[in-house]
Amino acid sequence: MDIHEHASHGVPVLELSGRLTLESFGQLKDRVRPIIDAGANQLVLDLGAVSSVDSIGVAELVRSHVMFANRGGRLGAKPSHPTAATDQAGPDRGVVRFSGRRGTRVTRRQRLAARGARPAQHRDPG
Repeated sequence: MDIHEHASHGVPVLELSGRLTLESFGQLKDRVRPIIDAGANQLVLDLGAVSSVDSIGVAELVRSHVMFANRGGRLGAKPSHPTAATDQAGPDRGVVRFSGRRGTRVTRRQRLAARGARPAQHRDPG
């Protein structure tokens, strides 16, 4: 993973590219800690060039958010997916919520149909 740091309107921005996984999460951790220690109360993570994130990568994003929140700060993120739900007021309003499509719920029947399986038929015993 590569990380490029710059500032936008006085707010530090980390542009991440590549994979945020078990093998690379330490790079993000090593870049976030000094920003917090320097007294920054905001940070934006630009995830636009991140190709994949595993559970360890998600945990590191959450850990970074908690570190900022515990100091009264805010961690914002620019989503990597065009359908991610974002906070309308911008990155300085907090962590964005990531989702596939807003308001979309997949039912058990739809999941089974996608796999080619049929749902079990329930019979009335009476």
